[in-house]
Amino acid sequence: MAELTPQGEKMLYCIQVEPTGEVKTEREIRAIVPEDLCLSCFHLTRRMHKNYHGRYRDVTERFLPSYIFIDTPDLEALYWALKKVPTLTKVVGFREWQPDLNGFDGFGALNEEEEAFIRQLAMGHGATTPGLVDISMVEVKEGNTVEIVSGPLKGLEGYVKKINLHRRQAEVEIDLFRQKHTVYLGIEIMNRVNG
Repeated sequence: MAELTPQGEKMLYCIQVEPTGEVKTEREIRAIVPEDLCLSCFHLTRRMHKNYHGRYRDVTERFLPSYIFIDTPDLEALYWALKKVPTLTKVVGFREWQPDLNGFDGFGALNEEEEAFIRQLAMGHGATTPGLVDISMVEVKEGNTVEIVSGPLKGLEGYVKKINLHRRQAEVEIDLFRQKHTVYLGIEIMNRVNG
C-alpha cells in the first residue's frame, strides 16, 4: 500500500457527498470505516443571526454543503474503505484522477492554509461542537473600526473582506479546492464605543 504521509501524520481530506446527505453519510462512514483510517469526520454548519420581520433569531444552517472533512493517515486505505459506504462519496481531488491508472498521486489533501482555515472554523477558539462555526464576537471602536474579540474568526482577520453590522455577518474570502469562495459568517456586537 502506498504511503502518502509520514508515518502517523494525519492529513485533512475533503469528501463530496450527496446534497443534504452529510449527516447520513457521516454515520455510515463511522460505522464502516475503521477508526484508525478515520481519525475525525465532520461537516460544517454555521450559527447566524437572521432578521425575520424585524426580530433577530439564532439559526443553525448548513455551511459548505455536500462536503465532509476527514482526517486520515492513509488516503489509499481510506479510499478503498469508502467504496463500502452505500451513499455516494468522492474524495475531492484537484485534477481528473483514476487510481487504477495513476495511483494516488493525483489526489491532494487540503493545502496547509486551507487545512488551518477549516480546522480554525470547525474546532478553534473554544468550539463546543466540532464542525459548528459559531458566531464571532466583535467590538466597534472609535471611527467605526471593528475588532474581532473572540470566536472562530479570531486570528483569521486577514480573510475578512467586509463586516455588515446591520446584518450581523462577516464577508469572508477563502481559497478552497483551488478556487476563491466568498462565504458569510455570523457576528455579534459585544461592545460599541461611542465617539
